[in-house]
Amino acid sequence: MKPRWYSGNRFFAWSLLLIVFIAAGVGIYRAFWNTGSERQTPGSSRPPVTVEILTVTPQVVENTVSAVGTVLANESVTIKPEVAGKISRIGFQEGMLVEQGTTLFTLDAALLEAEYQEVKANYDFASNQYQRSAKLEKDGVIPSEEFDERLRAYLNAKARLNTLATRLQKHTIQAPFRGRVGSRNVSMGDYVAAGEPLVTIDDLTTVKIEFSIPQRFAEKIEPRQPVRVAVEPFPDPFQGSIYLIDPQFDPESRSARVRATIVNVGEVLKPGMFCTVTVMLARRENGLTVPAEAILSRGEQHFLFMDKEGRASMQKVRLGTFTGSSVEIIDGLKPGDRVVTAGMQKLSPGTPLREAEGGGSP
Repeated sequence: MKPRWYSGNRFFAWSLLLIVFIAAGVGIYRAFWNTGSERQTPGSSRPPVTVEILTVTPQVVENTVSAVGTVLANESVTIKPEVAGKISRIGFQEGMLVEQGTTLFTLDAALLEAEYQEVKANYDFASNQYQRSAKLEKDGVIPSEEFDERLRAYLNAKARLNTLATRLQKHTIQAPFRGRVGSRNVSMGDYVAAGEPLVTIDDLTTVKIEFSIPQRFAEKIEPRQPVRVAVEPFPDPFQGSIYLIDPQFDPESRSARVRATIVNVGEVLKPGMFCTVTVMLARRENGLTVPAEAILSRGEQHFLFMDKEGRASMQKVRLGTFTGSSVEIIDGLKPGDRVVTAGMQKLSPGTPLREAEGGGSP
């Protein structure tokens, strides 16, 4: 049998242990309550979320379509002789600018020139005989049959002379317009056949830009519409305007051929260059745009998170033109609105907002 003091000590130990557990529980509760109170914002059950905010301001919005194109000369021709002959003179240097009417090549025409002089002498004689007979026939001195014969001889000589003059003229090859000549394919003394290519001439003061536009944009393209043309390696785009829209569409690509003109200052643009053409379909001076990543889409509906007095608010919007990394908002937005552009993943309507450093206007 255990002594009475043993039972009293055991009761005391259990009581002391119970007091320790109660004190620890109260301390843990108070510590948790105090920590929660420090984290909570008065009047709010959620902490603020740091986001980037953009203040919307009106700006120019351009609706454009881009296509690849090719640079063409305003006028381009390959010089070819109409008659055969040996080249006796070359009147230009390769690469030089020539005026309209400049003699480029002269073909040897010594035999034809001699024949021309003989025929001209016959023409002069026939012309004198005809003029004398015309006076005599008027006075009734010679019969009309003799006058008709001299008239016929005069007309035949004139026709023969004109034929030879035309043949002689074709031995002198002239520039049809003002332009820059390329590399020639022949040299002095070469015998060339009719139709053989001799040299090219290009008018580069103005160049043409040829490109294609898909069928869906056809109704939005019209003559005199402005275009911007980017050509490497030039840093700035060239400005031009449309002058031709082909009335027939390509049945395979369903696109129309379009041409624009550009004033080629310094003749820096050369035929055959690759370029990117941007056509201005529409321009609005007071458009409202936001970064494309700020748009939240749910099916065919689109939303923005707005900053309304420091809290997140969802706003339904209607999208317009995409311009690079931005998109135009045509309904649901007004100047001065504050749009959340980053950090939307953590937001829901009513979430407190804290603006990150670096927010501003586009």
